[in-house]
Amino acid sequence: MLAVDVNGTASVFVAGSPKELFDSGYLNLGHTAPYLPFAVSADGQRFLIPRAEGLSTADAISSPIAVVLNWDAGLKK
Repeated sequence: MLAVDVNGTASVFVAGSPKELFDSGYLNLGHTAPYLPFAVSADGQRFLIPRAEGLSTADAISSPIAVVLNWDAGLKK
């Protein structure tokens, strides 16, 4: 996952150099159609990213999972 500083005016767009935020361990699931390989939370603070196979049991246990209940109520706001 990369971040880029951007600056601009109505007529000029300037992008800075990309900086790596973190190594996602992204797992390509073999999709041929265009899609986003991750999801971003509504507040932009979290990502949901497929993880590579082969994580150790300790890594898998320490990786938290968030279960969102009643998620459709948030859509009505």
